[in-house]
Amino acid sequence: MHDVHESNKADILADEFKAKPMFCSEYTMTKETFSDFSSAAYSIPLIFFIIIFIMSLIYFAINISNANYSSLAMQEAIVLAISVLYFVLIKHSISKSYKRLILSAGVNTVLKDNVCFSDKITICREHSTPVEYNYDDITAVYESKKLFLLRMKYRLHILVSKDSFPGASRDAFINFIFARCANIKHKRVKNISHKKGLCIVFISLTAAVFVASVVLSAINVYHPLPSIF
Repeated sequence: MHDVHESNKADILADEFKAKPMFCSEYTMTKETFSDFSSAAYSIPLIFFIIIFIMSLIYFAINISNANYSSLAMQEAIVLAISVLYFVLIKHSISKSYKRLILSAGVNTVLKDNVCFSDKITICREHSTPVEYNYDDITAVYESKKLFLLRMKYRLHILVSKDSFPGASRDAFINFIFARCANIKHKRVKNISHKKGLCIVFISLTAAVFVASVVLSAINVYHPLPSIF
């Protein structure tokens, strides 16, 4: 009888240990927070903008090497227009996603999430049923200006406020995540806070190539320019 009592007591203590979170984070989903989270949306487009910039340089080099200044500006204008249009569509998509989130939650609802890390990852939101995830669901860790983004399949993310882990507790949290998440192949935090800025940089560089092509085309009208080769 004593052994059964001790066994039950051990089970209760084990359950309490599992239920007690190792780390907890709280954040409110404001428009600024959502914009910060949306830094992840610029990772793949950045590759696109780099490719577009390289294409603009190739078109520029081919046309001036053949003294084809008459169509140079038009080609560069098309390339630049594609870049700008794509960037505008991304921003529109992010804005639309935020409005959809607010509408689904209710206009007067404050979207405040509590994320706790114990034997599982539990996300609690007021007036909503708690959601649990396994640590094996996490495949990568990203970092924006104010958030850690724990990436899962299908481009889903668990958001964790960096303000919840000041000082040395930040490293303790990251080490905890890397130790528990077996499916994270590269044990490093990928900074995505600069992705949007880099997209703007490469669009600006593409615009600079376009301006140069317009200048050369205008000069060629009054003073025909020779080919390079």
